[in-house]
Amino acid sequence: MNSIMQELYETIKQYEEIVILRHEKPDPDALGSQGGLAALIKHNEPAKHVVIQGEMSLDYPF
Repeated sequence: MNSIMQELYETIKQYEEIVILRHEKPDPDALGSQGGLAALIKHNEPAKHVVIQGEMSLDYPF
């Protein structure tokens, strides 16, 4: 694991609640990255409360 990833993981381990925000007017990549990061955290740290937030774009009604 590289140093940036290790630093991020160490920061995540310090908190019980993690909020993952996305940018305005998200494209499918932003939605997938946000959901993927949340799933990765929950898989490795199941006790964490992970929340994803952000407005949904009307361009992608799914």
